[in-house]
Amino acid sequence: MNRRVRTILLTSDSYPPAVNGIVTHLLLLRKELERRGYRVLTIAPRRREGPASEENVLYIPSFPLPLRGDNFVTLPFPELEKHPLLRSPIDIVHNHLFLIGMLGLRVAQKRNIPAVVTYHTFFRQYSDWTIPWIPKTVRYPLINALARSYFQQHRLIIAPSHKAIDELQQARVKAPIKLITNGIDLARFRLADPQLFRQRYGLAPGKPLVTLTGILERGKNVDLAIRSLARLRNMLAEVQLIIIGDGNAREALEELVARLRLRKQVMITGYLDRAMIASAAAATDVVLFTSDTDTLPTVVIEGMAAGKPVVAVRDDAVLDLVYHRYNGLLVAKDPLQLAEALAYILTQREQARRYGENSRKLAEAFSIERYVDQLEQLYSSLREQMGAALVGALPFSRGGASQ
Repeated sequence: MNRRVRTILLTSDSYPPAVNGIVTHLLLLRKELERRGYRVLTIAPRRREGPASEENVLYIPSFPLPLRGDNFVTLPFPELEKHPLLRSPIDIVHNHLFLIGMLGLRVAQKRNIPAVVTYHTFFRQYSDWTIPWIPKTVRYPLINALARSYFQQHRLIIAPSHKAIDELQQARVKAPIKLITNGIDLARFRLADPQLFRQRYGLAPGKPLVTLTGILERGKNVDLAIRSLARLRNMLAEVQLIIIGDGNAREALEELVARLRLRKQVMITGYLDRAMIASAAAATDVVLFTSDTDTLPTVVIEGMAAGKPVVAVRDDAVLDLVYHRYNGLLVAKDPLQLAEALAYILTQREQARRYGENSRKLAEAFSIERYVDQLEQLYSSLREQMGAALVGALPFSRGGASQ
């Protein structure tokens, strides 16, 4: 029998030119699957500033949410199922968010093939800053009901952290759940040149540097980082905080920086490319993380891979990555406690070095290769469970070929 490449359909409501952890994860996943010989199809939102076409990508028109220009909504109409890209052989559907995921589900159900979904976003918390005008008493029960309806149609839910599992269980989602932590390109962060970032932003080699990377939205608590630096400045006058990212809260954060007279100590760079983000991780003395709305913070893993200590707000998602007084410090959501933790890391150099070494060791468990190894086993198991009902009824093999 002729050899043929097995095909995986990925769907996501977030895709370049958007910049966030989900996009980074999706692109790495696709690259690694293709490296192993799989054909990977993608359904993604089209944005005006994005490409008009891309090989093996079906773009769906999207529009921004009112008053939320960086959040886009897609309408996956049923007639899209007739698109030529979706008529080709598909063996597994792997959804990554909700709206386009509905189209992925319909494709899987009509073909009787497995559909899995990764739970990336806490929808209730996300709704707090995307549709805050709807009262929580109405919004939360509705979101829970929609989540149950959507997730329970999948053969399996992939949760990247224990916090994600807890959230799904609290929403009473009754479907199999498997913990598979996301992976990153470890080599990029191990080998990054710190001088690229320091030279670009005029930072002397010995200047104490704290970096925070993420989307500038209310739920990320970036204002907490700025307020902590106002206190840290009284302990370490030369410290610099560089915030890497952009979002709807940027203007308010810049106003806060000005109001606290921190313009010399705090810089917001906007979005940077992946090479410069890796250089920033290599250049910093400590990775700061203040969000309590993430399922598993990729930026923390990246900093760990670069061998850096972490100071983070104590949150269940971070507990899968940061061990207090082993590879960093976990504190309450309080600017003074954050400032004291940062001061400790920046002044206790030997302890900081040990924390950084431990971070690098822990990061080894989060390679993209290890992540895809687990996915391959999962995909194969699901295909076997579906048995003869699957298209082709052939085993899903590593390397993407069947005899």
